Amino acid sequence: MTLHRPTVFWLFVLGFFTTVGLVLFYTYGYRFSTDRGIFVYTGSLTIDANPDAISIKINGAVVPDSQLGVLNKASHISGLAPGEYQVEVTAPEYQSWQKKVIIESGKSTEYWNVLLTKVTPENLTLPNTEGSIRAFPSPKQDLIALAKKQGNELIIVTYDTEQEIAEQVFSLPDANLLDNQSDGIEWSPEAEKLLIPVERASKREYYVVDVDTTASTLLSQFNTDTPNRKFTRWHPKERATLLYLDNKVLSQIDTRATEWTVELLYQNVVSYDISSGNAYTLTPNGIIVKYPLDSNNYALEKGIQITTSPIPITEGTEYFVVMYDESRISLLETKTGTFWLYDKEDSLEMTQVTTGIKGTQFSDDGKKLLYYGDADISVAYLRDWEVQPTRLAGTHQQIIRLSTPLTQVQWTKDYEHIFYANAGQIQFAELDNRDYRNIGNFLTLPNPPLQLFSRFEEDRVYIISESGLSVIDFPEALTLFGFGQ
Repeated sequence: MTLHRPTVFWLFVLGFFTTVGLVLFYTYGYRFSTDRGIFVYTGSLTIDANPDAISIKINGAVVPDSQLGVLNKASHISGLAPGEYQVEVTAPEYQSWQKKVIIESGKSTEYWNVLLTKVTPENLTLPNTEGSIRAFPSPKQDLIALAKKQGNELIIVTYDTEQEIAEQVFSLPDANLLDNQSDGIEWSPEAEKLLIPVERASKREYYVVDVDTTASTLLSQFNTDTPNRKFTRWHPKERATLLYLDNKVLSQIDTRATEWTVELLYQNVVSYDISSGNAYTLTPNGIIVKYPLDSNNYALEKGIQITTSPIPITEGTEYFVVMYDESRISLLETKTGTFWLYDKEDSLEMTQVTTGIKGTQFSDDGKKLLYYGDADISVAYLRDWEVQPTRLAGTHQQIIRLSTPLTQVQWTKDYEHIFYANAGQIQFAELDNRDYRNIGNFLTLPNPPLQLFSRFEEDRVYIISESGLSVIDFPEALTLFGFGQ
């Protein structure tokens, strides 16, 4: 039977529109379900991982590279029927990441901070660091001050982590580092001087050391050291000038002058922190007040009240003010671990959060605040977090709770994971609690680490243990094409 030309034409037209319709359906995410016999509106999965050379399994089957798209430098898998999937991300020599993932019609389920750590990380002990008990990073990259003990002698060296060269700049017999949160070794902003607080003969002493000449000066030569002196800091603007608190008086000394002269700045200061060239002080009546640190006449400065309602101040304990900026302040009382939070967008009051807290740390963008006790870690979200998983400002999440004490708690570089030490285990936990939190071991040591700290600008983690100072490259570097974190 011969088809007439009009019939052939309309058959072609019908085929064309059918094909176009199917292509459009596919483009918009529709797939035909053979089980249900209908078109289903699909969803997608996006995963951004470190390292970037990863393999993705869905329900145990590896997703071929040909099916992986790229979205904002992340792996993107489209055309997934709505439902529940078991997803696993792997990489050679790395621990895997797994979650139960829910795919919804027309939506992309996103995981932007998938972190894999090596099964056996290369933990390189740096030479000439044996005997180290604490490290104090410099403002300059690749430079660290190390505190060592040799018998009863306290020794301070500067250490170049690239050249692996140690130079002794200070030593003092019968001395120890202060076991006190309010004072630690601190570099001047230009990394030209070190402030070294020590305990000697049951007395607190402060030395200022010139790193280049190794000349040291005892602060009490110019102003008698007292048991009440604490919170000694370098001035953020005045080069080589020290700030310190003594008997509730905030003072400063210019260490470049031939004769050091004490300049009294502000009275009625229980504690303080520095942000944007201002001192944010806690007063005896429990109020935070802002004072400038570049005044021509400090006696005339009245200060600007930041918080509106007082908190109780107890004599005989210390308070730590931790700033992000004028609108976000945390306050910690050390005796009971009472923790207050001031968030201007939420309230003009300093609000008590909980007790039993040992420390707090803001994220670099100020949207999150990490706080932790002896065996638990939590995060407060200070601003709305619109990236999946979304979080609302003002909410708090407990990240982990252990039955054994933890130490060395701190953020990782992405601020979506937390490092901590649990006995001889250095572990990490993710903030993303969809399905469950991935918690794993980063490194196992024979004994608990003396110190753990990251240098984000170097993509390195440093560890002080009985063998000295060691370093691990973390997180992984970007590839040539910039994929990954």
